[in-house]
Amino acid sequence: MAEKGEGYILHSAEHMFARSLQNLGIDIKVIKADTFREDGKGFLLLQGKIPLAKLYEAEINVNSVIPKNLKTTIETFDDINEATKCYPNLRFNEERLKETKNIRLVKIGEFDVCACKNKHVENTSEIEVFVIVGLSYLGGDTEIEFKAGRDAINYLILNNNDILELGQQNNFSAREIKKNYNKIQKNLNQTDQELAKVFRLFIKNSEIKFIEVGDISLSGFYKSLNEVVAANQEKSIILLSNHQLVAVKGTKNTSDFKTIGDRLRERKAFLGDVRDDYINGKILDYSEAKIVLAELSSLII
Repeated sequence: MAEKGEGYILHSAEHMFARSLQNLGIDIKVIKADTFREDGKGFLLLQGKIPLAKLYEAEINVNSVIPKNLKTTIETFDDINEATKCYPNLRFNEERLKETKNIRLVKIGEFDVCACKNKHVENTSEIEVFVIVGLSYLGGDTEIEFKAGRDAINYLILNNNDILELGQQNNFSAREIKKNYNKIQKNLNQTDQELAKVFRLFIKNSEIKFIEVGDISLSGFYKSLNEVVAANQEKSIILLSNHQLVAVKGTKNTSDFKTIGDRLRERKAFLGDVRDDYINGKILDYSEAKIVLAELSSLII
């Protein structure tokens, strides 16, 4: 008999999601899993970049299995070899369990069987709903945040209400939000291109090396930065927004980007790529980033 408790809903849902990915032919390797966080979200870090379409397909699969009321049962075996003989499709961490005795298996109906020490729901109906709420491919791996149970239902309701309100404010159907978002994004991209032209002229004729740009997205300025530096290899330019830092320098410029980037990471102000001629990444602490750049201003030539 499985041990019951609302706190274990996310963990049982994580088992089902992992199995669903494997059923889709994904050879997953779990780097880290946490389903007992204080924020009520489940977290899963999987090795490699798993296509978004596959993640959505697995999400749909989990929600199709949940209402089948599959019972969770526990079985124990003397060792992992005995367990795999009985269950060839057993999911387990070989490095962690190859020498372990008294292997505990958690079975979710005939859908999944996995070596696990944690508690689980008694029946999949307790999970109610499973939904992915966050996704990142930073660093080349797949980070997934998810919700289950009443938290997932409340999340979906709030999201639906936001979409309905957005549609009403902008005179389009909620079902057309993607179409209208793409139209708005196209217009913004055109605006960004015009801003980039003005920006290119500004930095081409300016001696300013460090520019703060507030909340402006920096994605539209990459090309301009590279074009200006390519035409003037003695230049270096650093752009800082509330969320991102981008720095580019020419081959004849002696600014010490490596030291600057490393110091930003040491002070936990920045997360991203640092090279001798290039810095690009996410700002974690805007105020601290400004302090570091001020302290190291002499390294910006």
